[in-house]
Amino acid sequence: MNGRIAILVVNGGKDPGAGSWLELCLTSVRRHTPEGAARVYVWNNNLSDSRVRPLVESILGAVLVEADPGEGRYHPHAVPLQRLYERARADGADIIVTLDSDSFPVRDGWLELLVGPLGPEVPLSGAWRDELAPDVLPYVHPCGLAVTTEFVQGAGLRFDGFRSDRRAVCDTLAAFTDAVEERGLRAARLLRSNRNSFHRLMGGVYGGAIYHHGAGSRTNMAFWDEMKEDPERLKLIEEANRALRDESAELLFRFRDRFLAWLEGRGADSTGVAGGDFVLVLGMHRSGTSCLTGCLERCGLFLGEVSRSNTHNLRGNHEAKDLVAFQEGILRRLGGDWRNPPAACEPTAGEVASLRTMVEALSAGGRAGAKDPRTLLLSGAWSAAAGSCVRIGTYRHPAAVARSLEKRDGMPAREAHALWNAYNSRLVRLHEERPFPIVHFDLSDPASYVRTVCAAAARLGLDPDQAGVEEFVSRELDHAGGGEGEVP
Repeated sequence: MNGRIAILVVNGGKDPGAGSWLELCLTSVRRHTPEGAARVYVWNNNLSDSRVRPLVESILGAVLVEADPGEGRYHPHAVPLQRLYERARADGADIIVTLDSDSFPVRDGWLELLVGPLGPEVPLSGAWRDELAPDVLPYVHPCGLAVTTEFVQGAGLRFDGFRSDRRAVCDTLAAFTDAVEERGLRAARLLRSNRNSFHRLMGGVYGGAIYHHGAGSRTNMAFWDEMKEDPERLKLIEEANRALRDESAELLFRFRDRFLAWLEGRGADSTGVAGGDFVLVLGMHRSGTSCLTGCLERCGLFLGEVSRSNTHNLRGNHEAKDLVAFQEGILRRLGGDWRNPPAACEPTAGEVASLRTMVEALSAGGRAGAKDPRTLLLSGAWSAAAGSCVRIGTYRHPAAVARSLEKRDGMPAREAHALWNAYNSRLVRLHEERPFPIVHFDLSDPASYVRTVCAAAARLGLDPDQAGVEEFVSRELDHAGGGEGEVP
């Protein structure tokens, strides 16, 4: 359909810390949209962000509308959309396109794909959100929506309207889909096209053309179908969702093309994450290090000759015997062992050289890594032997760890809790020195664990194999149960 096109974007919401998202959105629009093909209208709720005006002005003909700080609006997204719509229509727009600030085009031709189907029988087009069905009826989502002004006016629709007789839950612009279907018309659907996903709702690519991160500036991180959960369960769900959102956002901002290539199942180039660095899996004993390492192996991490099965780990602890013996030997030389961590762990030059030889031998087999909980106690030796190594950590509720250690080693609970604190205080200290992904080991929600691990694997520069990780993760790996509540 031919017509004058307006692209509407609202920056910031109730927690308007979305300046980086707006920058990604608008630079992607500029990158993938022919000059003059559409006029961009931006509403700015975040008046303190000095980047917004020059960013909008960098797009030819773009219009910036600043929020009135003294005006209260019952909805920080829908009301500004209505205001922008009125402005664009007054300027002569025939077609309205909406993008969320955390959505953006990922390829040339996106605009033609979105508006091309529009016509008398197809007045609406866009990202088809059906992931929450049946709790939320499917609809065209404003993260990538196109509609004719003729239909909006003729149907009496408003961008700030939330009423629909068909829906118990009516999200922003969901009523547009209902109006189309009630009139016997059709909406053109851009279906979710990911081959890989880190979350069932977040991180969607629609029609291979539009990316929507989801919840980019939200504080409430439970989705509609999760609200029915009990308060404690809901809190855990929100924590997992927030971690996934933030970890994946970091990947997206740092390694955009590589991250999108993984989502779409395309071969990614070698840019971005440190591709050859040795990976260290860190964590307290009985805290999910074996499970995490097994998952990373399925994402392409080479481990060499490791344990694949033993009495206390049905699928093995994924430790190399030589490395375990070597590190335990260092601890004994220092007057301790894994149950009695020495206060200081200074390696000798010979020990560093031996460790470096092990790393080099493993690395000859490809992108390599190692797991042994003792590594947390000997981080200085590893820094000296493999300074460019990258880290990933795991932790588990101390009560679950204590039960597992009592079952395996007969360890009293008081000793187990003290040991948990000794190891995890080192994990926290290393993370403060140089942040790295840390995974909460709790398999009461296996799907959430799988998503978290896949996002972390991508951050390490591995190739997340979601199906392989799902196959590996099973409830029997969680030897002492989960769902203990908050970790102290």
